[in-house]
Amino acid sequence: DYTARAGEAIPVILSWRNNLGVPLNDVVVAATLSGSGFDPFNVNVDSGFYRSIDSVILWIKQQQEIG
Repeated sequence: DYTARAGEAIPVILSWRNNLGVPLNDVVVAATLSGSGFDPFNVNVDSGFYRSIDSVILWIKQQQEIG
């Protein structure tokens, strides 16, 4: 849980690791943003893509190397 003041930017860091016994190819990681304090018009994504139609941030291997 995180508490912020109104208008305060909240950084989100996503870390993930492949715990399977095989390599993954063409990985897409998606995170859905929601909540009563969520402002869909005030999202900044440094690496990845914000899909505003459904409030999803996508990290796609073709856009960057995903850990």
